[in-house]
Amino acid sequence: MSEIINRVEEIETLREKLHRLVEQKGFSNPEVIAASQKLDRVIDQYHKLVKERQHNSYVHPA
Repeated sequence: MSEIINRVEEIETLREKLHRLVEQKGFSNPEVIAASQKLDRVIDQYHKLVKERQHNSYVHPA
């Protein structure tokens, strides 16, 4: 479960960074685009972890 919590914290940190970058540099800046892509990857990782966790709880109920 801590891996999921770590991802949520990372998502929040990256989201805040992205918002600051957008305010400073605009949407089309390469740094903003890279930060957005990184956030997307971490969100994807989060969704995979949650899906795995749900699958494992159905396969191996406590």
